[in-house]
Order: sequence, then C-alpha cells, then structure tokens
Amino acid sequence: RQDVIDLVRSAQLQWPSHLEWHPDVWDRWSRKFGVVSGHKSWTELLPDLLKFESTHEKAAEDPETQERFLEERKKRQDSAEQLAQVIRQIHEAGLEWKKCRTAQEHRRWLNRMGAKWIRDWDSKSPHMQTIRKLVNALEPLDQLVHATSEAVSEDKVPARRGAKLSHKDVLRFLERRFREEPISWGDHGGVAFLDFMQARGLVFDHVFLLGFNADQVPRPATEHVFLSDMVRRKLRTLTKRPLSLASESMGEEQLLLAQVVASAKQHLSINWQRANERGTAKAVSLQIEEFASFLPQGEQPLSLDERMQAPPPFGPDRVPTHPGLAALRAEKRWGMLSELELALASSYLAKGQGAQACAQSFARLEAPAFTRQDQFAFVEAIESSTGDRRYDGDPGRPIAEEPLYSASSLQRLAKCPLQYFFRDVLHVRPLDDPAEDLRLDARELGTAVHLILERVFQDLIKPDSQMDLFSSAGPLALTSETSKRAEKSLERHWNSVMEPLGNRVRKRYPVFWDAAAKTWKKELREFVAKDLKRLHEMGMRPEAVEAKFDTKLHVPGNPAFDVPATTMRIRGSLDRLSRKESGELLVSDYKTGGNLDNWIMPKNYLNGNYLQLPIYWMVAEQMTDGAPVASELLGLGFSFLPDQGFVRKGAHSLPKTFSKHRPGLEEALAVFDSLYRKGRFPFHGPARPCNYCEFKVACRRHHIPSKNRVEEHPEHENYFLSTQRQSKKPTLDALAGGKP
Repeated sequence: RQDVIDLVRSAQLQWPSHLEWHPDVWDRWSRKFGVVSGHKSWTELLPDLLKFESTHEKAAEDPETQERFLEERKKRQDSAEQLAQVIRQIHEAGLEWKKCRTAQEHRRWLNRMGAKWIRDWDSKSPHMQTIRKLVNALEPLDQLVHATSEAVSEDKVPARRGAKLSHKDVLRFLERRFREEPISWGDHGGVAFLDFMQARGLVFDHVFLLGFNADQVPRPATEHVFLSDMVRRKLRTLTKRPLSLASESMGEEQLLLAQVVASAKQHLSINWQRANERGTAKAVSLQIEEFASFLPQGEQPLSLDERMQAPPPFGPDRVPTHPGLAALRAEKRWGMLSELELALASSYLAKGQGAQACAQSFARLEAPAFTRQDQFAFVEAIESSTGDRRYDGDPGRPIAEEPLYSASSLQRLAKCPLQYFFRDVLHVRPLDDPAEDLRLDARELGTAVHLILERVFQDLIKPDSQMDLFSSAGPLALTSETSKRAEKSLERHWNSVMEPLGNRVRKRYPVFWDAAAKTWKKELREFVAKDLKRLHEMGMRPEAVEAKFDTKLHVPGNPAFDVPATTMRIRGSLDRLSRKESGELLVSDYKTGGNLDNWIMPKNYLNGNYLQLPIYWMVAEQMTDGAPVASELLGLGFSFLPDQGFVRKGAHSLPKTFSKHRPGLEEALAVFDSLYRKGRFPFHGPARPCNYCEFKVACRRHHIPSKNRVEEHPEHENYFLSTQRQSKKPTLDALAGGKP
C-alpha cells in the first residue's frame, strides 16, 4: 500500500495528462477500506467498494442528502478507476519485464519505461545523462554472463542456468551501479555531497565525514550480483587477475577511508550521531581508532573508551541538542549566525528575562541592526514560565459559540481538554491509521451491530404501525411469535447491514469472514433471545430505539472554589429505552468492546474518565415524572468471549451509591464546562492514553516550560483537583480539606 502511495506522489514521475491526480485522496481511501497489498486490491477491490458504498442509514432517508451522496460517489468511483488504469499499466509493464531474458531486452524495456514514466527522461541534465548511460551499459552483460557460464562449466562451480538475466538480477546490478557511479555536476566550487566511492581521487580544502557510525562505516560486505565470490575465485585461478572478493572488502573500505582522509588539505571533521530520531543510542564506527595516531595526545596514551569520554581537544566536541546552546556554539566557533539562530542565542542568554533582555543580548553578540520583536516574543512564549499561552493550546479568551456537548465529547473534555480543543473546537481530524492485513475496523463493526439491534427491536416495537415514544402499553409478551419475529428480523437485517463489510473482506479472506460472521450471528441470536426473556421477567417493554435527545442539564457549582452553576446543553441518542407500567425507565447501551467494569466504577465517572452511563441516567431522569430510572451496559461480541458479556454474565449497571456520588459528579461537570466557557484547555492525561492519542504530535506536554505553565495556571487548579476525585472524596471541599 505505502509503495503505491509513494509512487503516485513522486515528483520524478510523469502521469497521463488527461487524468485528475489525487494521491492524498487515494491514500485516505486505502486506509479506510483496508487496502494492503496486491495490484487487484487497487484495480478491482477499491473501485468495487466505492461503487457499492452506501450512505449513512439515517442520511439515506433524506432525498437531497442521498442525491448529493450519489453524485459524490460517482466522482470517487471515476477517480478510483483512473488510478486502477495506471496501476494496471504498471503491473502489465512489470509482467513484460519479467519475460526479458537478455541484457538487450532489459535495456530496451527500461528505455521505453523511462521515456513513458520518468519526467525529463530525454533531457541533457548531468544526472539524466548518467542514468541513461548506466541503462545502456547493460548491453555487454550478455557476453559477461555467457563467458562466466563457460568459465565455470568445466569445474564443480554451478553455472547460471541458461545464461539468462532475470529482472531481479538487472535491478540489483543497476542499484549497485547507481551507488558507485559518480554523477558529473561540474566543479563550480562550493559544497559537494559525496560518498566515499564518489570522493576517491579528489582533493578538498575542508572535508566533513557525516554519519561516521558503526552501521555505516565500513559498509556491509555484499557479493556481486553476477560474479559471486565462488565464481571470482575460479576466475582468479583461470585468468591470474586480482579480482576482489566481498569477504576481503575490509581492506578496500580501509583504503577508501584513507583516500578520503588524505583528500583534506586544511581541515577534517568527523561527525556521528549519538542517538537516532527515536532516542536510541548509536555507536561510533570502530574505524575511529585509525585516527588515533594524529589526534591530540595527553600526558598518557588514551584508550578508545577514554578518548570518547574526554573533553576537547583530546575527545570529541559534543554538539548541543538544545537550539539555544547550539546557536551559541556556532557563534563561538564560526562567528556567523542566521537570523533565527541569532534569536535563539539571544533568548537563551536572556533566560526568561523578557524581550528587553533579548535585545540587550543582541548587542552583547555584536549583532547587526535587527529588531525582529516577533521572534523575541515567540521564543519568550515557548521557553519562559510566562508569556503567550496560546502555544500551549490556550486561546486566551472565551469561546464565542455556546457549547453543545455529547456524552463522548464531554468525556473527552474531562479526560484531556486539549484533545477536546483540537477535535471539537478546531474540528481537526487526524489521518486514518494505515491499513493492516486482516483488520476489521472496530468502530465500523460496532456501528453495524448497533444498527442490526436497532432494527430488530424497532420491528418488535412497531410491527404494524408507528407507536408513540412513551406509550403506556403493558409489559413485553414473550411468545413463540415474538421469538420468531425477532429471529426473522435479525436474519433480514444481518444481510442488508453486513453486506458492504462482507463484500470487502470476503473477496480476500472468504474463510476468515465466514468464520467471523458465523460467530457474530450466533452471538446476536443468543443476545436477543436472552434480552427478550429478561425484559419479560422484569415487566419491561422496549419503547424506543436510537431515541434522540437534545436537552439541558442544570448543575450546581461551588462558589467557594469559584465554580459557577451552569446549564449544559447535551445532545445524543440512547440505544434503547424500556419502561414498566409503573413508569420506571431503563436505559440500555450496547458495547462491543472494552472493560465494562470501568464504566460503573464511582472513581472513574467522578473524575470524568467514564461519563456516558451517568449522563444517560441524568438525561433519562428528565423524561419521567419522578419515576425511578436505571441505566445499564450490555456487552456483546468477540471482545467478551469466552466468558464475559451480557450473554454469559448479564448486564452492568450503575451502583446503588450513584445517588450519593451525584453531587460530586455534578460539581465536576460544572468544572469541566467552566474550562470551555473561559477558553482554557490544559493538556492532561496519564502516559498510557497519551501514547494512543490522535494529537500527540501536536501536544506539548513533554515540553517542560509548557508543562509548568499549564500546571501552575491558577484557573486550571480546580480541573486538576477534579481529576483526583474518588468515592471517598467526591467533592472539591473533600479533596482540598475545605480550603479553596
């Protein structure tokens, strides 16, 4: 998948002019639909999935929305067909290449491909001329392979079968030649970036060896594509020529290194990484010992380990990773700084003393006239304990729009306000995860299961005509007819809802899909049967499914802690509502994954980590005239096999102590809402959830100055205190010992 996306994004290739090129869109589709590998995934599967893509089940009820969706689907399908056309051409060209057996055939094929696909293939630029020269240099390989085959045929050394050149042989040969061939750019002075092979025989005023790490120097030994060490030894004996062997490449590597070192007339600098981009330590090449004889010596000879730890001039000069220190080092060593480096060095010298101190440090560095106050302010804002907190995700002013919450977004605000700010205020949407083989998207599968249960119970609620949302009908009558109707409804809706998902997976993994579908159907049958029986025994009657609500919750604040009372508008839908004749209301929510115990623990809903069930309880309470309310979670699916879930262990309900903890929960909701209204969105969260956060690349929680600014801000104190709520200390008064 990624190879194809990289290919269509390449600026070096030219594409048919009549095509509309949208590589970013294709990347999103491949992630969404699970395209992993294989040309048929692009040429057949992806266009089919877009062709039969269905709109959201609710949007399908709106003719205007449906018409707009069909128009967009046609455009997406056409775009996918265009991509498929290109992939077919490349695939067919690859099959043609595999049929080539001689160097002449390979050369002609490569020239045709270059003229068709590579931008400026016929240009006279030095690098294109070099590439064409290397491709045309394939021609003598026929004679080489034939001669090699004859030379070894008299011995026990195995000859190449039929003296044919495969496309893999040619590819390896060209890759090696591209690495070794110097490209003539012309010598106009300045800076040249070369590898050891390209630099041999040349002389420079200054030489910088970059990447002098153990995994780079010396290069790993690899045998020649066509002349293995076994063949070369035989040819040595027959021709009396000193052919090199991969097993003897260390001597060649040392000679190359010596030539590069000798090419420096004035200055030689050896540089290596202490760690890679992930922070993993990297070792310097052991070839560093070759420089020991002309490095500065102390009173006593130094071992390699001692020299690596010694300060300059006897040991290496460590380049600071802090940008301010690195800029100061550059100023001290070279006497030159860019404008950005100048700002960084000045701000570091000022050390949080403000923009005025930065300006004074400019004068200390004898900088030219330079008044970029915006750079001063920028560095001050991100590196000092005061300044502009917008770099920490703090807008600095109340949000103009009145908040409209859902249970999940309110939970997101409680867990990490900064994540809520990115997703629900700025409406940032991260790119989908790359596709993985044999992956069934949990969200997509969960939506499908919810939809099946919604339609099954909808058929039971209104088999013939629409019923009122809160009817006074009696308890559910569990009869054989009810069970048959539920079974028939489940079978019908399974086919219509699961068909798009099944079409996608079954094409590649028919056995896997059949097994998964069989398990899911069995789980749903048992779930519906047990649930109907339970509702009958409880005297409950299913009253509404996917019941939409848009209501206001009035929650008291805590004036002592400057937490005002507030009214929160909350919108969403309840998976199912059931009611007794006495008026008692039961809210049921389906879950297809996760640890359900976490949702009903008082500590978890008091500190805001799991708010959905309590929120639904409070919403349902407003739908009754003082009648009792209960809320429950019903788990089903693979995540609960073999011994968990509703079918095996029953429902998960809020504890009886919820009424006792409710004041603390309402106070916590008031604290969370106050963050939005003040425009305060501090980052927060333990390490594990942060590792899976969609916005971790934009978060500054690991930046120490930002962390200090956020945690020490007085308007964040109530929030951080609220995240510590527990059943024994559910309120701010209890947490703070009564002291605001």
